[in-house]
Amino acid sequence: MADEMKLQGNSRVQGMAQRAHGYVDQARSGASAGADYAAQAAHRRIDQAATGATAAADWLSQKAGDYTRAPQAALDSACETIRARPLVSVGIALAAGYILGRLAR
Repeated sequence: MADEMKLQGNSRVQGMAQRAHGYVDQARSGASAGADYAAQAAHRRIDQAATGATAAADWLSQKAGDYTRAPQAALDSACETIRARPLVSVGIALAAGYILGRLAR
């Protein structure tokens, strides 16, 4: 009878151990699924951030190009005007110099 009780006790312990292993396996697979979901969400956020940063970099590059071309365009326009009407340009420059000189006194 003692042997029979011992066998029943061992059987119960083994059954509980097997159930515990099953619970651990379920927890591991649940944690794995949660970790996979978190990793996928992190990847999506990184991709969104990279897309936004690329768009911002493109915009900045375009604006930098615009700002470097604008002074050159103004200079080209002034050169064309001076070539077209050199005497008027010299007269305007002399008048502006005279006015600025009077204001500076």
